[in-house]
Amino acid sequence: MGKRRSLAEPMPGEFERILLGQFPSKSTPGTMHEVRLGHDNVLYCTCPSWRFLKNGAVVRTCPHTRNVMAALKRLQPDIAEKVSQTAELMAKEAGVRAFLPFEGDENE
Repeated sequence: MGKRRSLAEPMPGEFERILLGQFPSKSTPGTMHEVRLGHDNVLYCTCPSWRFLKNGAVVRTCPHTRNVMAALKRLQPDIAEKVSQTAELMAKEAGVRAFLPFEGDENE
C-alpha cells in the first residue's frame, strides 16, 4: 500500500471522508486546511495542530474541528451527537477520562 501523506487523507481503498469545511492557513498563505468526517464518525483535519497533537489526547482536536463541531451542533445535531458518542467510546476504550473537546465551544 502507498504511504499516507496525512491522517486526514484516506488511503486508496478506504472509505472516502466527507469534506465538512475548509479554512485558510494563517501561517502558509494559499494553503487550505480541510476538516473531514470519516466513516468512523471521527473528525479529521489536515492542519499541523491536529496532525501533531502531543498532549496524549485520545480524540484529536484543533480550532478547525471545534469550529466544524459547533456548526454541526447547530445544523446537524444528529451527526454532532454521533461524533460526541464516538469520542466518549474512544476515551473509554483507552481507559482515560472521557474528555469531549467539543463541549463548551459555543462560548469560544
